[in-house]
Amino acid sequence: LGQEIGQALDRDPVPGKVTDYSPADDDRLAADVLRVSSNGSFVSRVLRVITRDGRSKHFEMLTGQDGLTFGVTDFAAGSVASFFRAAASAYPDDFAAAFGPRGATLLDPAYVARENGGRAEWDNRGLIRHEWVRTGLAEILAAEHFRGLQLSRFVDGKVTPSHRAFHDAGLAAEWTLATMIGVANSFGAGGMRDGFLRRAVEKADAQHLTGTAREKAIAEDIAARYIGRDVDAEPNARKILAAIRDPSAPIPSSDSGLGHRGRRMWEVLRAFPDRAAPVTSLGVFALERG
Repeated sequence: LGQEIGQALDRDPVPGKVTDYSPADDDRLAADVLRVSSNGSFVSRVLRVITRDGRSKHFEMLTGQDGLTFGVTDFAAGSVASFFRAAASAYPDDFAAAFGPRGATLLDPAYVARENGGRAEWDNRGLIRHEWVRTGLAEILAAEHFRGLQLSRFVDGKVTPSHRAFHDAGLAAEWTLATMIGVANSFGAGGMRDGFLRRAVEKADAQHLTGTAREKAIAEDIAARYIGRDVDAEPNARKILAAIRDPSAPIPSSDSGLGHRGRRMWEVLRAFPDRAAPVTSLGVFALERG
């Protein structure tokens, strides 16, 4: 592939410890994410939140977390098989060149489910253990024309279903939807809807809240519940919780002293400071080079 990589693709991972096979060029990888999200659209700002401006996630990420996790918004567990099928459908020649005859097995959901997992006990024990999967997937992730496919899978899997649930719940603000998508990227759209949104809506409606008061209560409940387990463990998480509940409260100047969920909400608070700004359009990404 002609790229410097964090861990050589021909070196097998050690079970139980997450191995990162991503390229080592952090500045280039981050710049790639910033480029496609440079137009200021809603989905572009959400992408910057999810990826922490390309510093924690990027298009060429490839690790052994949960068996196999890769790409700009963490394709893992159930989304792995659907990504392979979409890649083979959109670019059959590239898919065949990357994986060869064995690539057909990646299109079988039963095979992927049997060989991969979605929990920590699968770390480095899933599809990442096969060198032919690592090398083929690294080749696909490095190809620029696969950027649009990755982003469309993110929109289809996380943004669109979150937006549908947002609309069905009678919500309106960008802040609320961005929070929901952030949760969906961790728990899946179904997990966000059933584990967070439904509970928040039931609580607000039980209090007979309406309008902006109802939305404020729902958004705050989702965000607070999302970072709940970090509050006692991470030094700055209480400041994030205070800022979630009070828009006038200051947020930390950096994301140090925060766990994964606290950092996610720190990014949401920074990217969507106006809690009342309505969602007018999801927008698109800036895929075309200027």
